[in-house]
Amino acid sequence: MKLFPSLLASGVLVFAVGNAHASTADLSVTGSITPDACTMSLTNNGDVDLGILDISTMNGAAVNPLVDQVVDVAIACTAPVKFATIATEDRPGTSYTPGNDYFGLNNAANGAPIGHYTIKAGTGMADGTAATVISSLDVLAWTSPAGGVKVEHGTGAKYTAVGSTVSGPAAATNASWKLTISPTIAPVDTLALTGPQDIDGRMTLTVVYL
Repeated sequence: MKLFPSLLASGVLVFAVGNAHASTADLSVTGSITPDACTMSLTNNGDVDLGILDISTMNGAAVNPLVDQVVDVAIACTAPVKFATIATEDRPGTSYTPGNDYFGLNNAANGAPIGHYTIKAGTGMADGTAATVISSLDVLAWTSPAGGVKVEHGTGAKYTAVGSTVSGPAAATNASWKLTISPTIAPVDTLALTGPQDIDGRMTLTVVYL
């Protein structure tokens, strides 16, 4: 399973061309400018390797939780700035369990979901000082649930940051937190495996300036 960090380009050039009978073409130039730039890095370049799993040791009729994996997120900026991250599911529709807090591991050869994984963020730091990991649906109201902040995608996508539930994200030059990845394999009987099966989960984290 691989988790890839990503900082989206600030400018996007989109060409829209009509059909063969159209006489016009549209060009759209969009983007944003920020006074301070941040870069993000993940442990092992975001590669979480679950290793080789022996199907004979797994349950055929019930889900198979695996050992949690931890990935460190580190964000470095050129100057103090308020920011958060959002997550995008790059394997949509492949999670064994539906919901915005479940990320898919892709499908087996028979089209059945291989499983899913969930992510929680915790243990935050801001400029070398311990900081609360917080989340928000609208970047206005911030919370810090007990047990860690759920990282979600889709319509329930949450912003993840470090700071305060009262004042929101801290203006920091350097910030970090830990992601606890909890993978689960579907009941293996549903996969109808006849040979090796790659596990192929992927999501994208993006820095959003606030």
